[in-house]
Amino acid sequence: MLMERIESKKQLEAKFQDIYRKIQANRDFTKSETKRVQDTLMAFRSRFEHNLKSLKDEFEEKIRLMREFNREDFKKAEKRLDNLEAAIEQEISDRVTETDQIIGET
Repeated sequence: MLMERIESKKQLEAKFQDIYRKIQANRDFTKSETKRVQDTLMAFRSRFEHNLKSLKDEFEEKIRLMREFNREDFKKAEKRLDNLEAAIEQEISDRVTETDQIIGET
């Protein structure tokens, strides 16, 4: 009976050790997977932030170029408008002079 008890105790101890090893292996696997997922997430975050910064820089450059284009276009339009106003003023002046000459002759 004592031998059976000792044998039973040894079997239980062996089962306990086996289960303990499985639990430890599971912990080690969980730790390594956690580290792997964190590293993957960190790489993803880094790539995402880099792409976001690139898009932001590209967008800001396009906005800057559009502003420059619009400013140049406004300058050209203003210069054209000034020329048209000057031409209108000249036309008015010429017609007044011409009308005065015609009236003066009659």
